[in-house]
Amino acid sequence: MSNISNLEDYRNPTPSTKNSKVINTRKYKDVREREYLTSSEIERISKAAKSVGRHGHRDSTIIMVAYHHALRVSELVNLKQE
Repeated sequence: MSNISNLEDYRNPTPSTKNSKVINTRKYKDVREREYLTSSEIERISKAAKSVGRHGHRDSTIIMVAYHHALRVSELVNLKQE
């Protein structure tokens, strides 16, 4: 993963201007190596969710459903049980 110093630089970039507009010169890919979780990371998160709290099985299932169906958080929250 990227260094913390790089992340801090990204949060407070030195703005440049072009045609009176502020332009961000940093790109997301400069700060992070990848934009997704691996299947082994999902399994570890699911296992951790299962072992914490009284609704562990539910939380683990939600994580696996979101991962397998590539759901965004907003899509996951708007699911309705019929």
